[in-house]
Amino acid sequence: MQRVSMLVLTAGLVLAPLAHAQISCQQVQDLMEAATEDFDSIAGEEVSDTVYTASFTLEAASQCQVTLDFSSTYACVWVYDTLASARDDYGRQVGALGGCLDGWERDAFDASAEDPKFQRLEGLSFFREDDDASEVTWAAYLEEHIDGDTHDWHLWLGIDYF
Repeated sequence: MQRVSMLVLTAGLVLAPLAHAQISCQQVQDLMEAATEDFDSIAGEEVSDTVYTASFTLEAASQCQVTLDFSSTYACVWVYDTLASARDDYGRQVGALGGCLDGWERDAFDASAEDPKFQRLEGLSFFREDDDASEVTWAAYLEEHIDGDTHDWHLWLGIDYF
């Protein structure tokens, strides 16, 4: 079963426009190892109930955080002024992540507008069950954010361990 809700829980992050480099396979491995211990090694100060700052930040992410709820989640967000730059970086991140997760099952997200301020444009998840029946899901998605005078695009990337 996929865990898409993990990224939705992180919508309250503070956001700022930045360009970034793609995720590396070493970062993917490091985060998968941290997931097996509920991200204890990178969870910082509690900012709200079950949500913590993360001491490990992916390349130039606006912010990353750890959420400990029904599962353990690490997620980062980047913000862009144009759809073109957001879509370019989304393609680079998904390509890099997919290269690190060869053989994992994949599933595309449908476009969604559950919240009028955030419309998911596209997304992809990579998932598998470990030998101990733990589920690991990586997800990346692109969303449009319109709220009053704010109009930007968000790229989310995260891992959920259940």
